[in-house]
Amino acid sequence: IAGLDSADIAALTSTQLAILNTAQLRAIDSGDLGALSTEALSGLSSTQIGALSTAQLAGLSTEQLVSLNTAQLRGLGSAQLAGLSSDDLNTLTSEQFQGLGTAQVAALTAVQVANLETGDLAALGSAQIRALSSAGIAAMDSADLAAMSSDQIAALNSNQIRAIDTADLAGLGTDDIANLG
Repeated sequence: IAGLDSADIAALTSTQLAILNTAQLRAIDSGDLGALSTEALSGLSSTQIGALSTAQLAGLSTEQLVSLNTAQLRGLGSAQLAGLSSDDLNTLTSEQFQGLGTAQVAALTAVQVANLETGDLAALGSAQIRALSSAGIAAMDSADLAAMSSDQIAALNSNQIRAIDTADLAGLGTDDIANLG
């Protein structure tokens, strides 16, 4: 596989990619991985996605990232998620964010959380909100907090609540304050 050039990699089908083992996938240069069609990428399992290096993931285009289904995204490990840029994360849809596991959400850095789009944060479930670090909650701005549902507000633990800036707390409505855990 390492001997194939970009044109050869680009010609691989989803069926051909599906049979590659971890070592073969890791042998594909990050630039060459970016040559794959979104149709071909659909052949990768969550285990195969999990085997990709952070450099390989960084080589994927916006179109390729958005084409990954929730099952494939669940294969991403903590280091892989932490290695995605804010721009990469913002290409993901709300549905893709909803499909992330709590361990994956917990792996997001404060910088990543701060740079997420409000709609993506609002799409997270209660368990995912609870999984965010206190630093991640502190990094959210008042618009992010205001967009949270009552269930999301109620899911915040005491450490997360303490992490919210006073000015941002002041921006919450009375119903939101009543829902704080």
